[in-house]
Amino acid sequence: MSNSFEKAAEGSTKKSASSASSAFQKNPRSHLRSHPRSITNQRSLRSYVYLRSLMRKVVAFIVFCAFWTSLSAQDTCVYLFSIPKKADFGTTDHLGNAYLLRGFEVEKYDSTGHFVSRFSTNRLGVPTYVDVYNPLKIMLWYGEFQTAVFLDRNLTELGRVNLAQAGLPALRCLTVAADGNLWAYDEVSTQLLKLNPAGQKLLESQPLALEFGRQLAPTCIRDNSGQGPWMSDPELGVLVFDPYLRNSSTTLVKNLQSFVIQSDMTCFIEKGNIRMEPVQGLGGKTVPIPGNLANKAQKTWLAAGALLALTDAGVEVYHWH
Repeated sequence: MSNSFEKAAEGSTKKSASSASSAFQKNPRSHLRSHPRSITNQRSLRSYVYLRSLMRKVVAFIVFCAFWTSLSAQDTCVYLFSIPKKADFGTTDHLGNAYLLRGFEVEKYDSTGHFVSRFSTNRLGVPTYVDVYNPLKIMLWYGEFQTAVFLDRNLTELGRVNLAQAGLPALRCLTVAADGNLWAYDEVSTQLLKLNPAGQKLLESQPLALEFGRQLAPTCIRDNSGQGPWMSDPELGVLVFDPYLRNSSTTLVKNLQSFVIQSDMTCFIEKGNIRMEPVQGLGGKTVPIPGNLANKAQKTWLAAGALLALTDAGVEVYHWH
């Protein structure tokens, strides 16, 4: 009888175990319902794993920000790409595209140095300047014929204006304003002018020869992000004008043939360096040009955030800040 009872108990135990195993296979989480401590441990483990992963991401982000800040704080000049072509002039737009003047042609290259398009005409002589302030409406200036040609981003002609025929036969330093109009210096009236793309006067300064007591010989005009034009004169320095062409100040940086404006500072190349001089004359910076480049460069052209150098192998493009 005892044996029968033991066999019955053993059979009952096996049946219960088999039922529990079958139930677990159907729902592996079912056993947790009757074990609150197991559920708590599982939740704690998941929270720990999540927090650990989150902390790793936060630490990685902090390290990246610290590295980027330290890199940005350095005044550096970094090589980007080369274009195996000779050029008479070079510049870049704010998208990183490069533009080269080569004889009668202007060529566009993307931000990796690959050729994009070309524009050419021999009816206006050789272009003396290309303005890419607005990369969607590029201006080519043909100083000999006093003509501005406007191109789209593919260097397809949009139109042109002969400013001599518009009654302005002696303009120099034509450049594009932030609002799509033009800045120019009129050597006849000695006035700084704002023109629309058709060559009509919108604004004019006082005769600058009277204001400064001498004839000016401007070498470069730049628009300061819509705050007014800056104009360089070898003897006077860089003249700063407000949007209504009133002279507000003059920097003491003289003998410049060209300059760019960055962070409200006059930026130019001098003795193997890129110099950045504020209008007030305090707190200037110097960005060294790499020694190997300074030794091999035949010509250099400065753009906002970019330096182009003509070498025996072609044009090298650098980023600077």
